Amino acid sequence: MQNNATKRTINLLADSLKNLLNVKEINKITINEITKDSGVNRQTFYILYINRRFLYICLLGVKI
Repeated sequence: MQNNATKRTINLLADSLKNLLNVKEINKITINEITKDSGVNRQTFYILYINRRFLYICLLGVKI
């Protein structure tokens, strides 16, 4: 179960990736760009996601 802070962080990262996808392909987006845009610490990103592709998969709602 996720607390409110975790949900907020996940939403910030997802929103950042959505914004970046409007201007770049997924393979051109870096973790640094996602974390800088979202204001989320890079270490926090890696606690939640393995890599940017996993964030993308989660954003699409794909069950793995």
